[in-house]
Amino acid sequence: MKIDATNQKIILDVDTGVDDALAILLLLRLIPEQILGICTVGGNVEVEKTTKNTLSVLSLQDKNIKVYQGASLNISNKSFRYAKSYHGENGLCGIELKNNQKVSAILAEDFIIDSCEKCAGNITLIVVGAPTNLAKALTKKPNISGKINQVIMMGGAVEVKGNATLFAEFNFYQDPEAVKIVLSKIKDVYIVPLDVTGKCLVKKENLVELSSHGKVGNFTLDLIKKWYKIFGDSKNRFFELYDPLAVSAILGDFLDFKTVKVNVAIEGGKEGGLVKGTDFEIQYAYKVRAEKFMQFFYDTINSFKDKMIIFDMDGTLYDLAGGSYEKSQLKEKVTENILKFIGDRLTKNPLEAQEILNKIKEKFSNQISIGLEKEYSFDRLEYFNEVWNIPAKGIVAYTPGLKQTIVELAKKYKLIIVSDAPRVWIDNVLTELGVRELFGDDIFSGEGDDRKEFGNIFQKVLEQFGFAPENCISIGDQERTDIIPAKALGMKTIFVAKGIDCKDADIKIESISELISAVQKVEKIN
Repeated sequence: MKIDATNQKIILDVDTGVDDALAILLLLRLIPEQILGICTVGGNVEVEKTTKNTLSVLSLQDKNIKVYQGASLNISNKSFRYAKSYHGENGLCGIELKNNQKVSAILAEDFIIDSCEKCAGNITLIVVGAPTNLAKALTKKPNISGKINQVIMMGGAVEVKGNATLFAEFNFYQDPEAVKIVLSKIKDVYIVPLDVTGKCLVKKENLVELSSHGKVGNFTLDLIKKWYKIFGDSKNRFFELYDPLAVSAILGDFLDFKTVKVNVAIEGGKEGGLVKGTDFEIQYAYKVRAEKFMQFFYDTINSFKDKMIIFDMDGTLYDLAGGSYEKSQLKEKVTENILKFIGDRLTKNPLEAQEILNKIKEKFSNQISIGLEKEYSFDRLEYFNEVWNIPAKGIVAYTPGLKQTIVELAKKYKLIIVSDAPRVWIDNVLTELGVRELFGDDIFSGEGDDRKEFGNIFQKVLEQFGFAPENCISIGDQERTDIIPAKALGMKTIFVAKGIDCKDADIKIESISELISAVQKVEKIN
């Protein structure tokens, strides 16, 4: 099952070592807008180092997510038992990343309290280190327990041996009293234990699954290779994705949970162990679809890109059969649908609908959707979805080698579409061209008037995805809308058109078939 965290605000609590770093990256790639903040705790290494590592991982993608430093001792004021024999002296096998962010002055436990009070009932905590910060928050303000929607913890060993002792998993062994506090106060607790994490391994032969494109891909490969060189090879160990699996409980259907009652051992040599009992009811993951999860992990890490190509669509990715909109079947079908749309909404016959359309064109030129909205209060999105939902087969003219070109570029670049066309038509065209899946949901369409304000859309793209403009290429066939505003922001530009000059573009080509070589050339421009 996938744990439902839709529309929830996520607080991630980490002791960032090698697997925590990869867990952070998964959330950054898939649900960055839901991350309220990241708390750090001592564990794999000292808390100052786990905080530095967390900030560094965020800096890989220039994500400005607040980080709150937490406990340096467990809740009983005892020192954590560091795992430097698994994570290295600095927690990342000696890898030092550039860091352009600063830690917040607010303590982790206070951030948790404040967040619960502000977002009551809308908070999911994912704890992949010792749960000390959460336990301290619950102790300081017990009433927040009812304001937390659910807690997911990476920890425990239910039906398998521990990895800290024979009985206990490392995180729970660090602070068994904190585990008891969390289980006693939070109703919905999901535990992702060693029972399932031990089945999710990146073996050395699996490293070919990871792309070396971009900072994230290079970091991931370097991290796992160094881990094997320093720790894995000598002890015949495999790299386990403990924390990535735990955070993925809200990202996909990889785990099956069942409810059991347990006690948490505090002493007697079994500290941190989950033992049979009646004190606490937990839901723990007892089964994992390991192959499915591993492919998800590789695909997600490989989907990080440091460079982006912004494609215009009409006249760039394809041409209309007939050569122009005026001579194409598209105009005929759009006009037919507009008249039907007007007739259905206003109960008019075809002649009356045509008369209304003529008046709208006379007053609003080609901005028919805006005219219908202003004159008749029509819903513009409804208009676009009905009028422009036209199959593209037979209307688009194919460019030889288009799909192969786009597939090749998608390996290295994040691809997005910026087009004046409505979203439904963009979807139909990309599907017909066979490249729809390569663009995902990263499409900016004319429905929102993104391009009506000169240059606005490119600034919006940069802000949304956090890319440096010098790492972006705008490709289009219109100098005014595709080239000039992109160039003004520092992007590189490629103009695609036959028989038309464009003095502002970095490179001019006549067909998409020339695009691969053009991209290689424009990349060399300083």
